[in-house]
Amino acid sequence: MLVPDAVDLTTARGEVARLRPVEEDDWRLDQELSRVPDVTRWTYYPPDVDEEEARRRVARNLEIRAAGRGARYIIVAGEGSVGTIGVGTRGAGPFLFYALLPVARGRGLATAAVTGLAGWLLAHGETSVAASTMVGNTASERVLERAGFVPGELDVEPDGVTVRRWLLVAP
Repeated sequence: MLVPDAVDLTTARGEVARLRPVEEDDWRLDQELSRVPDVTRWTYYPPDVDEEEARRRVARNLEIRAAGRGARYIIVAGEGSVGTIGVGTRGAGPFLFYALLPVARGRGLATAAVTGLAGWLLAHGETSVAASTMVGNTASERVLERAGFVPGELDVEPDGVTVRRWLLVAP
C-alpha cells in the first residue's frame, strides 16, 4: 500500500497541524491514549498499557509500514503530539482508525486528519477508503460525516462488538 511520508493539515477553523509517521519515541503517546477512558471504550486501544507494551505496539506499527501493509501517524498540533491516525488494509482497500487526547478534541483536528489522509489515499490511486465506528460513538460518527464518509450497514466484529461501516468513494 502506498502511504504518504507526511500530510499537512488545516482545520475548518484555520488551525495548522501535521501528520507525521510514528517513531520509536512515540510510545509515550500510545501509553497516554491507553489511559483515556473513552479511547479504550470506543477503540481497540487496550487500557493502561505499560511502557514495554507501548513500545511493542509502536514497533509493530513500524514493521507494518516497512512491510507496505499500512502506516500510523502522529497528529502534531501547536502543543505537540495530540493523537494518532492510521491506515491498514481490510477487505478490498484501506481502512482508517484514529484517536485523540481530550486536549485536542472539539477543534476539528480529527476531521482534518481523516480528510487529509483519506484525500491523500484517493489522490494516489485508491478508489475508496473505509472506517468503522462502534455503535454509540457519536463523536467519531460526526468526524466521518464531516469528512464525507457515508454510513453503511451495521456489522458484528469477530470479538462480538457491533460497528457501523463507513465508506468514502473517490469522485
